[in-house]
Amino acid sequence: SSTPDFLQPSIKVSDPKQCKLEDARWESTSVKEDDFVNAVIKGQNCDGLTFNLQIYDNDVFTQSDVIEDNAKITIIGDEGRYRWKAVWDWDVVPGFNSEYSFSAEYPDKSIDLNIVSQNELTVTR
Repeated sequence: SSTPDFLQPSIKVSDPKQCKLEDARWESTSVKEDDFVNAVIKGQNCDGLTFNLQIYDNDVFTQSDVIEDNAKITIIGDEGRYRWKAVWDWDVVPGFNSEYSFSAEYPDKSIDLNIVSQNELTVTR
């Protein structure tokens, strides 16, 4: 016997060409090492789209290091969230905390659809 239609999961995936990313930010701007924090992206006409998420530290004196590179974030409705366990990264200058930003990018590079976090996350010990 087949599953009735109303029990079939229906996921409407938006056309990525119609998606407009509007906001990306950390839900909190300061957390302690090993606390969980949400990276949040918002957009219109993006329902069901999955983005590659990259979290990187903002080193002042050296090139930023990518901390998380294979995370995925999916927008449901008009918002997507990724729950990240904060890490404290050894910075070049002793006594400084770790600061992080993130970017979300649509996997199909032929579609220019990406956004960078509007705020910075500080991780303390």
